[in-house]
Amino acid sequence: MFKDELDINKRIVISFLIFSSLMVIIYGSIYPIVSLAYIAVLSVSLFFSYVITVNRFSLEEIMIYIVFPFLLISQIYVPVLGTIEITIGYFYLFLFFILILGNHKFFKWIGNQKLLSFYLIFLLTLFIAIIYSPDKFNGIRTILFLSTGLFSLLFGFYVKEKNYNIEIILKYLIFFGVPLAFFNILFFLYPDLEAAYLHSKIATILIEPGDVEGLYGERRNNIVDPLKSGTVFTDTNDAAIFFQMLFWVSITLLLKNKRKINIISALFFFLAFLTTYSRGGLAVFGITFLLIIFLNIRLKSLLRIIFILIFSFATTYLIISSDLFVSMQERLTLNALINDPRFLIWRFAYISFIENPFLGLGFGGWEATFPFFANSFSTLNTNYPPHNIFIQVWVWGGVLSFISFLILLGYSLVVSILKYRKKEELVLVSIASISIVIFQGFVQNFFLVDFRISCLFFFIIGLCLYNSAVIKTDKL
Repeated sequence: MFKDELDINKRIVISFLIFSSLMVIIYGSIYPIVSLAYIAVLSVSLFFSYVITVNRFSLEEIMIYIVFPFLLISQIYVPVLGTIEITIGYFYLFLFFILILGNHKFFKWIGNQKLLSFYLIFLLTLFIAIIYSPDKFNGIRTILFLSTGLFSLLFGFYVKEKNYNIEIILKYLIFFGVPLAFFNILFFLYPDLEAAYLHSKIATILIEPGDVEGLYGERRNNIVDPLKSGTVFTDTNDAAIFFQMLFWVSITLLLKNKRKINIISALFFFLAFLTTYSRGGLAVFGITFLLIIFLNIRLKSLLRIIFILIFSFATTYLIISSDLFVSMQERLTLNALINDPRFLIWRFAYISFIENPFLGLGFGGWEATFPFFANSFSTLNTNYPPHNIFIQVWVWGGVLSFISFLILLGYSLVVSILKYRKKEELVLVSIASISIVIFQGFVQNFFLVDFRISCLFFFIIGLCLYNSAVIKTDKL
């Protein structure tokens, strides 16, 4: 561990409070109505944090244990430059990165992190791709989003290096996540409420404003479907990933400390996941469960996991069999799957790969060429993305980006499994999260450029896979 004359946590606290105050003042002068919501959210969260932690946590611990989980889950958006919207959670991580970068011992505890090296190589390949990309601004903007993963990874490393209590952080992620799950279920039952919410100013605070404003126009997405709900995601498939990851956070804590309250939170996240109506999400959920069972064949917790598996799938069957999920059954028919536009989209990706396998299409290349292909089919929209995270990475940066991305995810999964085999129980959430990202990635291109999912995913990975000097010494 390391300390400066002025502890880095205190500098984070001071910098963040100054930034928050300036944000409220400046943003309030431009958008007085929206600023009321900002002030309300900040005031309530700060008051609540003070009340429940005054006798338990120091100011530094509050910033780690409570403020960060709150900002990760809420991801409140603020305007920066033109159409670019950044979240307060991103600014929090950016301030942390700047402050920690100036610490003279930073490179000592970060030097042996292979995971960080793989992520930096991945970013480097994308930087190179900007050179030949038709839309260089889009490339810079995308890499700006991708830096969320880098900062979150480093923050996870730092939390582990400083020996903060991981269970407390995960507990507060659940605490702030359950209300979102509740509203997702509520909006599914009462679609008119979600429609009213999407037309309100609150939606432009919790979701990227451009996506909200374009929901009923050029950026139309499946959250407007009355049979689906996403709450803070315009694409309900993204919401499915988010709630699945939080579900596994709850399950991990349940198996670790056996507190029954985690059963309730897991149920909330599970039901919220079902209300997204994600076909790919259902398949990924089953695959992840089977993977966890396979890894626990020789462990005492096998019976607990089997019980949870049976309970979850029984609940799924009962709900899907009800009238509420009749349309989900229709979407899972063979005819519906065959007619899915994704197959045509992937045909175009294959054609593009044959023509230029090494460099890909570059940033903006897909958007420039796909419409010509889409116009030949009535079922395709000209603004459809690749619907596959691996194809998306190849499109951006070609073979080098694709390979480095595979290495990043593959290394993370292998190390997670090895750590879990050594009875590091909390790594279970890392395995589940990586499984979700990999398998959902075959039908969706979501998490790399979504603040919430990217932040949650890479923070969990950094938290679970940090290679501390103590661990290294033990191996020697």
